[in-house]
Amino acid sequence: MKVDEGHDKKGKFFKLGLIDRLALTLENYSSSKFGDRFYSEAFLEGLCERRNESHAFTGKATGGVVVSTTLLAFFDKLEGTTTFMGLTFSIPELGAFALCVLVASNFLVLTFAMIDQLILDRFIYTLGAKIGVHQFELVLLNFTAKNLWSTALMPKYSGLASERTQTVLQGVVVAFYLTLGLTFIAFPVSVVFSTFLSADIKELSLVAMALGVISLTIFVLSFFLVIVFSLNYKFRSSGVSEPSQPFVPENYLEIGAPMLGVAEEK
Repeated sequence: MKVDEGHDKKGKFFKLGLIDRLALTLENYSSSKFGDRFYSEAFLEGLCERRNESHAFTGKATGGVVVSTTLLAFFDKLEGTTTFMGLTFSIPELGAFALCVLVASNFLVLTFAMIDQLILDRFIYTLGAKIGVHQFELVLLNFTAKNLWSTALMPKYSGLASERTQTVLQGVVVAFYLTLGLTFIAFPVSVVFSTFLSADIKELSLVAMALGVISLTIFVLSFFLVIVFSLNYKFRSSGVSEPSQPFVPENYLEIGAPMLGVAEEK
């Protein structure tokens, strides 16, 4: 993709989002003589395996955030002497701040997992669009079948002249997911901050204050990653963003993927 003044409306930079930037790299390399590798059964099977692992890890991280945040929200009911299944436990006030660190850590892990999942899904979409298949997931059903339930929520065309209807339905679905996502983010953040606001700072121990600083720092890091992930990359109007025909040595299998080369020789 040539970055020139014809593509650059401002005449100085050509802007691409982070996911678009990564997808452009994959698109350019898949257009070269190296491109057959991205459509081989071994590569697609491996990509789907990584996608399945990413979805499973995201699910576990989501559950970790919900469970740890719920425990923190009801910590005042557990604090002190608690009896469970005939056993008596003594839970100190410091446990609330330890739970804050656990909630923040799970939130950071979930942030990493969701970013990985978004990038993997965009890669799959890019590979499909390159060969004219915009539902590439259908081609890969023998390798993966994740989140098929979401298709029931996607708006469908109700007729040939349904542009306005489709636009309204898409807006409703986007508003639903946006509200759900913001609520999920607000849940752990609000519970952690309310824990700090309800505590008497003068009576807190150094350990409790240290745990509080650690949890807040982790939250700041999580939001910083999201902001950086959302920022635009800027390219100069002269030059090429990625090589359209990258040089790939003839023995790339032996020097870059020896196991794949052995598998193909067999």
